[in-house]
Amino acid sequence: MRQLHILIYLAFCVSVFFISNNTSAQNNNFIFEHLNVADGLPNNHVKCIIQDHLGFIWFTTQNGLVKYDGYDFKVYAPELNNPNSLSTRDPITVIEDHLGDLWIGTWSDGLVKFDRNTETFKNYLPDENDSKSLITDGVYVLQEDKEGTLWLGTIGEGMEKFNRETETFTHYRHDPENDESLSNNAVNAIAEDSEGNLWVGTTVGLNKFNKETEKFIRFINEAGNPNSLINSQVHEIIEDHTGKLWIATAGGLSVYNPKQDTWKSYVNEPDNPGSLTNNYLSFIFEDSNNRIWVGSRWNGLNLFDSISDSFIRYNSNPNDPNTISSDYTFSMNEDGTGVLWIGCWLSGLNKLDTYSNKFAHYKNIPGDPNSLSNNWIWCLYMDTKGILWIGTRNGGLNRFDPRTESFKNFTNNPDDLTSISDNSIGYIFEDSQSNLWVGTNNALNRFNRSTETFLHFYPEREDERNIVNGTIMAIAEDLDNNLWLGTYGGGLIKLDLNSDYQNELTFTRYLNDPADPNSLNLNRINTLYIDSFGTLWVGTDVGGLDKYLPESESFEHFYERESGLDVIVSIYEDRAGRFWIGTYNEGLNLFNRNTGTREIFSTIHGLPDHAIKDILEDSNGNLWLSTERGLSKFNYENKSIRNYTVSEGLQAGFFHMRAAAMGTDGEMYFGGINGFNRFNPNKLIDNPFPPEIIISDIKLSDTSLLIRGDSPLKKHINVAEEIELAYDQNDITIEYVGLHYSRSEEITYEYKLKNYDRNWRKAGKNRHATYTNLEPGEYKFFAKAKSSDGVVCKTPASINIIIVPPFWQTVWFRVLIAFILISLLYLGYRLRVSQLEKKRKQLEERVAERTEAAQKLQSALAEVEVLKNRLHDENIYLQSEIKVEHNFENIISTSDKFNKVLGSVEQVASTDSTVLILGETGTGKELLARAIHSIGKRSNRPLVKVNCATLPENLIESELFGHEKGAFTGATSRKIGRFELAAAGTIFLDEIGELPLGLQTKLLRVLQEGEFERLGDPKTIQVDVRVIAATNRELEKEIKAGNFREDLFYRLNVFPIEIPPLRERKEDIPLLVKHFLKKYNAKAGKTVEIISKDTMEKLLSYPWPGNVRELENIIERAVITSTGNKIILGDWLSQADLLQSKLKILPLEEMEKNYIIEVLETTQWKVSGEKGAAKVLDINPQTLVSRMKKLGIQKPK
Repeated sequence: MRQLHILIYLAFCVSVFFISNNTSAQNNNFIFEHLNVADGLPNNHVKCIIQDHLGFIWFTTQNGLVKYDGYDFKVYAPELNNPNSLSTRDPITVIEDHLGDLWIGTWSDGLVKFDRNTETFKNYLPDENDSKSLITDGVYVLQEDKEGTLWLGTIGEGMEKFNRETETFTHYRHDPENDESLSNNAVNAIAEDSEGNLWVGTTVGLNKFNKETEKFIRFINEAGNPNSLINSQVHEIIEDHTGKLWIATAGGLSVYNPKQDTWKSYVNEPDNPGSLTNNYLSFIFEDSNNRIWVGSRWNGLNLFDSISDSFIRYNSNPNDPNTISSDYTFSMNEDGTGVLWIGCWLSGLNKLDTYSNKFAHYKNIPGDPNSLSNNWIWCLYMDTKGILWIGTRNGGLNRFDPRTESFKNFTNNPDDLTSISDNSIGYIFEDSQSNLWVGTNNALNRFNRSTETFLHFYPEREDERNIVNGTIMAIAEDLDNNLWLGTYGGGLIKLDLNSDYQNELTFTRYLNDPADPNSLNLNRINTLYIDSFGTLWVGTDVGGLDKYLPESESFEHFYERESGLDVIVSIYEDRAGRFWIGTYNEGLNLFNRNTGTREIFSTIHGLPDHAIKDILEDSNGNLWLSTERGLSKFNYENKSIRNYTVSEGLQAGFFHMRAAAMGTDGEMYFGGINGFNRFNPNKLIDNPFPPEIIISDIKLSDTSLLIRGDSPLKKHINVAEEIELAYDQNDITIEYVGLHYSRSEEITYEYKLKNYDRNWRKAGKNRHATYTNLEPGEYKFFAKAKSSDGVVCKTPASINIIIVPPFWQTVWFRVLIAFILISLLYLGYRLRVSQLEKKRKQLEERVAERTEAAQKLQSALAEVEVLKNRLHDENIYLQSEIKVEHNFENIISTSDKFNKVLGSVEQVASTDSTVLILGETGTGKELLARAIHSIGKRSNRPLVKVNCATLPENLIESELFGHEKGAFTGATSRKIGRFELAAAGTIFLDEIGELPLGLQTKLLRVLQEGEFERLGDPKTIQVDVRVIAATNRELEKEIKAGNFREDLFYRLNVFPIEIPPLRERKEDIPLLVKHFLKKYNAKAGKTVEIISKDTMEKLLSYPWPGNVRELENIIERAVITSTGNKIILGDWLSQADLLQSKLKILPLEEMEKNYIIEVLETTQWKVSGEKGAAKVLDINPQTLVSRMKKLGIQKPK
């Protein structure tokens, strides 16, 4: 499109690539892609081509107006009973104005305007009653000038100027009496130059129109005057980048220089292939690279070469599908991605993508002797003279001169013994003496360049020339002038080039010997390579890589079938000394010749295929790899891979091994099953233009929305900015398209729905996004496109999507409901007040009646009040006792020290603070933790216990935080950690002092941030958990010793609780003994209930280093061993501890006194009864009273 300008720098680069370097076949051998009715075009006659500001391509055809997005064609044509549809099936021309409106000129339906918002058409037709209406219904050409004025060229009625505001037309017609009027009323072309002048082409001359004076200056053909218009019938006018006018006529091409007022003409010259193909010209077009294209009606396309002042012709060839589809060219334009479009008569549309035609393609063209003899390329070789030799399968040997692009074919002639021995060529090689050797299916051939004859060495001969057994697959020459032949089945052959090989060859054959492990590993050889050290490397078919050891004439083997080092198809040493092996099954291998180790690059790294058929290196150190799925450029330094496909001009995806060659000028050649490609790696240019992207459709429940009265879509989806949907229209599919016409099928996409998707979703090549059950709310959909060359669109396509909530979820509905509720409440309140007022009056009467009775009861009530207060005080006391003694399940204690501990428990239980329980082993730290949990606000959630001392160090982290499957050896499934199990609950970390230092840091993070990660999963998990820790260690000492983190200690030590050891609260021992007797009697089915005074004294005097746990164990053992109903202790208490305890024993009488006081305090000074002290001491109550008097024991006041 003329309005689309390309950056000057890129234009310069491309122009140099396509014009200046005329040594490459890439310059002129363009590949034309054809689009016709089979691809979706409604008709094969394409007359006008434009691209709009959104990026769509528009065509006029003989069966309607067409919009194209690179994938699909949308046709606008007359529709029955739709007055807003296009009124004609045969539009002639179309333009887009500066406002974005489309205007269409027709044969017989006047001027048509296309409204993008509604996708409707409006016609402007002649009205004989309105002189300012359109003068005729035939509009052939349209042009908008720099001021935004629309000019029309009509069919036989002159030129029209359209006023958008008044929608009126001004007429400019031919007046035979006025030489300053239009020269003819049949207007074929209108163009505006850089000075603002309009140039009007008619069937009788060219006209220059001054818009201020509204006068015309005529230019016509002057017979015999070469400085005049070549022909007066003008078809097309353009102004080029230099200000010259190019005029296409029915009799040739004219170029007018307004500054010099000179004319130059070009016509067809039958004997000059550099002249125009035909004089009857249809169009002229200047592309973004300043190239002038000229289309003819019957003889194809012409490209003007300004250097030689001649034309390059492009004609249709039915035998070559890459040529232009027809020689009847009608129109041409260029889109914003650099793609050229050519409309042809009866043969559809031609697309010329110069960026996609990266690789020159040479193949067999039937009937053309200057082409390949066969498309199946088996080998390529570039000789020292710059001649490319091509070996084919069944097509003989081809010689190609890159300078002249000429081919010569050598094939087998059974009647000529000097012809090549066979038409299937396995390998070609030039030795150090400039002899060309050709290996075939049946012989080795030496080619004589002077006589162009071949000398054969056949395998079936019994003389000295019998050297070959099997197809020759590879040839190499070592530093000693030995020629090595690799055959497929006949092993390896060494020829002595120093011998007289005119008549005979001295050769040595190397074969696999199963009895000799140092022999050739396999007789089927794919490739040979002599490295920079002079070492011969042999790549075999299934036997891996062999290194030849000349001293012993043996081979060192490198074979690993499991890892793909078995089928070797290519070997290459780059300029950096890296040694590369191309395998068939495991990609590209960087091989260490000293250690035999490899670095492998395969499909997981981005290569298109595992089979690396051949390797070449360019001047920038990039390796070029041929595969069975295209060509790849690999850079080892940055590990980058760029893959090329058939859509970029490759002969096919499948390439053959041994079919690669490097020219002296850096050009590369790769062959496959459809000819060969030629290219210069340094001149490959990717398309630099980003795609445009638009929203192309929106569907509700898989039905496209249309613009109509009840539709939520008010503008066409291409231009809509917002759409509002009902709450039940929440299953939507949004379609989008990237408008980039260079390999559009390779465009990839991403999309995102704001307020729904957190991240961009990769869609690959899919062009739609589906969302179901969207909640009411506001969303914004975005889509991005990336071209086949990796260029991302500048601005994503977007559309706002509003899903309206149902009326019962709207604010106004909720306000209304609130108002109704408040009104009902108010009415109810007023009714209730009225009822209460009535009852108040009734109550006043009753109060008066009962006042007297109330006074009588006053004295009785006073006494009741006294009793009530007394009961209240007793209830408070009893409740506190119950809370202390019974609210903590299995915690049994009456000691003041422990009651203080329980008071702390009550204080901290209702909070979420971290608790650190300190105490010796067996003091009941876990019971206390359970008490804190059970009376806390998290009691309805689990208490999860972790004993840090019992878990192996390598499993603690997994136990605490969990792990994913495969996180470590033995992790066969996913495991949830203790912290996750304790979510919203409590975790009890027992023996926290035993936690390894490494895990203390992670625990600290959980305490500080409330987050952690499972082993093997980088995802962070948030957790809300209360932490209770316990230890029998002195953590301050552990901190000093470096065994415990100080910061973790401060995090744990928020609310410390220290449990006193049992030896400091001996008053609890009788209660605990009774509790444990009851517990283990029930378990053992016994009735051991009596404890002798001596036994109790032993229990009271023992220091209990194991605390309550040790006491429980002793009682359990005693119940088990006791035979009657009296408990009997064995010699179970530690004698050392008893001795230590005895050292602290007071006189017997004082000890007895203290013991009785402790028991009385335990029973709240109750002497007799089931819960009395006498029962506990197992003595008569009267005896106890006597002992109390004797010892001076009195109940404290």
